[in-house]
Amino acid sequence: MGELVESFNENQRQAVRNIGFGLILGFKMGLIPSTLGWWLVNNYDPKTRVLNCGSHHIQITEELVNDVFGVPRGDEKIKEGERARSDFHEVVAEWKEQFKNSPARLTPVLFKTYMKGQQASGRIFVLNFFLFYNTRLGETTTNSSINMRFLPALLRGMDIRSFNWCEYMIRCLDRTVEAWTPKDCFLGPMPLLVKFKEDEPRAAHLIEDITQDDIEDVSIKLDTVRFDQVLVDAYDLQPEQRYPFAKKADEEVQAKKVIADEKDVTKNVKHNSKSDPVKTKSLL
Repeated sequence: MGELVESFNENQRQAVRNIGFGLILGFKMGLIPSTLGWWLVNNYDPKTRVLNCGSHHIQITEELVNDVFGVPRGDEKIKEGERARSDFHEVVAEWKEQFKNSPARLTPVLFKTYMKGQQASGRIFVLNFFLFYNTRLGETTTNSSINMRFLPALLRGMDIRSFNWCEYMIRCLDRTVEAWTPKDCFLGPMPLLVKFKEDEPRAAHLIEDITQDDIEDVSIKLDTVRFDQVLVDAYDLQPEQRYPFAKKADEEVQAKKVIADEKDVTKNVKHNSKSDPVKTKSLL
């Protein structure tokens, strides 16, 4: 996201400011290490919308999203389309007209390259911006293509600021966390969770203030995390409780240990029986 917004010309940047997304122009966050991402998703509860950081808890609210990302928080709820196809929705048809030969699957990488070559700053640019923004900071599709589920809501003449983009980001977070398993890639808005520092319980600082160094500092503290185990060291960021799949993993490990111990006992009994034939004979 940061690489794309840096390529915008001044007219394009002003267009982004006009729709209320100016803070995104300062986005500096790069790739999020997999161990940090695993830890964050593992410790977010979509039912209570609480991020458990061990030493403190962060309630994910619309106010917090607005504070961090600065995106509009209007009264209009964003309605998603079940099938974002041009023959079903006029906005999708309008958007697709810009492509002479539209690829069968438009990936974020291809789309970013395309956008960096555009100089216009009108409605199509705005639609393109939202599609890339939502794919990177909202919800990625399972086939790694541009996510167009919300596009039909952006009818011509609608005020972008009237939509509640804060609620929509949390909605994306909740459903992607609920669908996530430790063996899968997380498809939700990871940057929404990467916004805290140990000495800031509320952690509501602007997204443009979070640098890659901040992410690396937190990642270093989680260097003992593996994909098949939970935190084992007493870090300040160690959560106070674990979520069901982590508990299940612990139970499976314990069960395997019990089985291994039982096998060891059986082997010892057999070994002792063979090593003491006299005692064995007397027992018979």
